[in-house]
Amino acid sequence: KIKTTQAQLKVLQAQDADMTAREDKNDSAALADYKKEDQALFDAMASYKVQIEADQKEYDNKQSLLQKGLITQGDVNKARDALYGVKGQLADTQVKESQIATDEIKLARDTQTSRNARLKEINSTKLQVEQYTAERDAGVQVVCNYSGRVIEKLVERGSPVAAKDRIITVEAENAPMLAVIYVPAAEGKKVLLN
Repeated sequence: KIKTTQAQLKVLQAQDADMTAREDKNDSAALADYKKEDQALFDAMASYKVQIEADQKEYDNKQSLLQKGLITQGDVNKARDALYGVKGQLADTQVKESQIATDEIKLARDTQTSRNARLKEINSTKLQVEQYTAERDAGVQVVCNYSGRVIEKLVERGSPVAAKDRIITVEAENAPMLAVIYVPAAEGKKVLLN
């Protein structure tokens, strides 16, 4: 379980690094676009403000001429409509500018939410590795009832075993050494036994 979970953790960390790099790249491009659009809107608003100032003077001038009887109400209405038209364009531009600010905030929030979800999964997997390691380390200690030499190891550390499973072969310390030797028949007469 530990090795599998560690491998899963490495995959998650690699995916997070890849996704973070892509998000940073995409966010930088989006923010650059927002900045360009915001600058264009700022320039447009400055132009509209200049136009509003000029149209306001024109409207005030037309009203003055109307009071003197030199022009008709229609001329005043045209000047008023032009003034309000530019004011409407300015208001629309201000709405667009605030929408850009909202979009920038949403982009940052969405990116952070995605990163937080990935970090949560990574931290959860790290915790699993720690738990599995602690379980393994605090697991049952195997004690052999006999003293002697280990001559065969049947399982690896961390491998799952059940009760009564053989895990090692032990040879008694004072046991005589025995060997099974296969000797060709022609050589058999040369072997001495004690």
